[in-house]
Amino acid sequence: GLALFVGAAYVFGVAGAPYPSQGEKTFELWLLLFDQLLFLWAATVAVRILGVRFVSRVAVISVVGVALIAIGERQTGASYAHWWLKQQRLYPLAGQRLEARGGAVRVRATGEFALQFAWVLPFFTPLVSLTALRARRVIWLAAPLAAALAIVLTVTPSAFPCVAPGGFVSFVFARGTRTR
Repeated sequence: GLALFVGAAYVFGVAGAPYPSQGEKTFELWLLLFDQLLFLWAATVAVRILGVRFVSRVAVISVVGVALIAIGERQTGASYAHWWLKQQRLYPLAGQRLEARGGAVRVRATGEFALQFAWVLPFFTPLVSLTALRARRVIWLAAPLAAALAIVLTVTPSAFPCVAPGGFVSFVFARGTRTR
């Protein structure tokens, strides 16, 4: 289905585009679609080979690691990326010092800026919650709390409504699961 869409997008949007169109730009846009398709295929193959449980646990451990970086940024007031990039004369936006809002330091951990970091973490909320609820050890229940704390520490109120659907999905799909 998705491969058919990407193929049709090439035929109608790049190869069969009318004369005054800009072929180079349309081809670059098509390459973005093709990249997404390749990533989806590679991710599907990886999950099929490694197993859903292993991949979800690795993702949750990564999210918790990033959340711990954010908590560390809040405690120290120093940027994680700035620590890595301060030796360079020119560095990207992520290498700048942390911003403040209302007197509170806005953490960004591995994001370019706090808003980006705050909006990416809620996408992982259902996965983190379900993995924690289906795990056999109680320590995994700290994972959703660490992710939620990192979202709060970004001082980005617009990200809070995004966590609610993740919590709802977790509640619906976690019926009958127990953590020991």
